[in-house]
Amino acid sequence: MRKDTLRGKIEPQTPPTQHLFEPNAANSLLPSAKELAQLKELDPGVMDWVKGHLDQEQSERHRDHRRRVEILDAQIHREFRLDRLAMLLAFTVISIGMAFSACFVFMQQQVWGTVYAGVTIVAAASVFFRQRRRKIKSIPDDGKDDTT
Repeated sequence: MRKDTLRGKIEPQTPPTQHLFEPNAANSLLPSAKELAQLKELDPGVMDWVKGHLDQEQSERHRDHRRRVEILDAQIHREFRLDRLAMLLAFTVISIGMAFSACFVFMQQQVWGTVYAGVTIVAAASVFFRQRRRKIKSIPDDGKDDTT
């Protein structure tokens, strides 16, 4: 037996993640060395021009990435505010329902007060669970495990 099998060689269970942009000969921003040499023969200042354009391209990519992050951050912030507003409104509705239920109980209508309180709680819970289920269904399942 080989040593690596005796030592318990560890192999990843999931394939490595693929990056959106991996520079290689096919998609490199920089021309190949042969093309650069030919361009340098035609124009000796071509390297400065290429470097300038590569710097500009990189700054544009950084700006675009920063803008995407800002958009996602704003979207998360809006969703958080909407969720907080929904919780506040739900608390208000439940509180008003409980107040009406208490009014029924104080008017010697215990059965109606209890039923009204139960219906208020069940309705609020069903709305929350339905909304939660809708959010879970809207998340795309790409088959990737987020725990790793």
